[in-house]
Amino acid sequence: PWQDLAWQQVHAGHLPLWNPYSLLGMPLAFDFQSAPFSLPVAISYLFPLGAAHDAAIVARLLLGGSGAYVLGRLLGCSRTSAAFAGLVYELSGAFTIWLGAYEAGVYCFLGWILAASVLLARGRHRARDVALLALALALALYGGEPQIALFVLLAVAVMAIALAAGEARAGRGWRRCLADHGLGVVAGAALAAPVYLPGLQLALSSARSAGPYVSGLPLYDLSHLL
Repeated sequence: PWQDLAWQQVHAGHLPLWNPYSLLGMPLAFDFQSAPFSLPVAISYLFPLGAAHDAAIVARLLLGGSGAYVLGRLLGCSRTSAAFAGLVYELSGAFTIWLGAYEAGVYCFLGWILAASVLLARGRHRARDVALLALALALALYGGEPQIALFVLLAVAVMAIALAAGEARAGRGWRRCLADHGLGVVAGAALAAPVYLPGLQLALSSARSAGPYVSGLPLYDLSHLL
């Protein structure tokens, strides 16, 4: 419903910043469900309201699959195998189960983010590739849930360390690789700051921060990783 509200406000010529229908009013731009400035939701504004949600779902699929395809090609896969990788990513349960929600709006950029990471390790066009990583990260951060974005940042850290280790073994500049990744992450966070800083300020003052910690799984389920 808040995505519908964002659509209505945009088509009325307003920035989707405020939701007057929740309590005495709540910020709409910082609502994880609406994610009004994320790319898939922004694409949905181009369609009638009845088709807007479906358009956002299709956009998430296409962004996720194309990112996995580009990553596969950069890693040396053939067109067929890269297309297969994109299809598997699109149809994997961990992705499709969230297609109608904000989680997929974050995860759909993971392929593009890791593709930018591979380009950064090559070091041929550093300014362009840092900008690409920053943009892809910012688009993921605008997708909604900060807790999901944390997993994306963790994936970037693992990828950066693995690529830097490869550069070190080859006798190339592993420090440059890590520094460029750090610069891209900082720039991406800066691009997302207009939404995240007020959103975090609101979240830290909300009942969400005062309640007891709730975990979906007990600690012993970590043994299932074995």
